[in-house]
Amino acid sequence: MGSATEKTLETVKKSMANYDEKKFRKWFGADNGKQNDIMVKNRIRNTYNFMRDGYGTKWNVICCHN
Repeated sequence: MGSATEKTLETVKKSMANYDEKKFRKWFGADNGKQNDIMVKNRIRNTYNFMRDGYGTKWNVICCHN
């Protein structure tokens, strides 16, 4: 895994597999009616799938590492 996108995917996958409630609360706050936990988790999973399955055909990563 060499590109910035591949490294990001690796990190996100690891985070999804090792869910930590305390860290989740730190970054996303408490569950509420506007943004419940499942919506946040689904958005993370959907973003991961988008990046993994077809990001190259839909957008280009512009990064200082290129």
